Amino acid sequence: MAYFCEPVPVYQTRGVAEAVHPFIIMKCIEMLDDLKKQIENPDYLQIYSFWVEPGTKAFHIKHTQEVPKYNNEISILLPSGVKPYEGKIYFIDDVTHRTFTTPEER
Repeated sequence: MAYFCEPVPVYQTRGVAEAVHPFIIMKCIEMLDDLKKQIENPDYLQIYSFWVEPGTKAFHIKHTQEVPKYNNEISILLPSGVKPYEGKIYFIDDVTHRTFTTPEER
């Protein structure tokens, strides 16, 4: 089955909507687009981890999936007004829709 290929509705759980700025969500989608250029059939579960490097303002996003193994990390400076989110979110494709969720809400 092919995940993250066909256009379907995308949702966010309440926890993601309240804690993760849309700019960060857009970066996650861009990273998924990069993965799809390298891997024909992405896994149904995409994992994003976020942290701010101590002593700097560098915001890190680590994107992983389990099958096939994939790992990519970027470091960016967030625009003013964008509050960093530190933690993890999942992006799940169940073919009829996609959902951004926190591990606690899964």
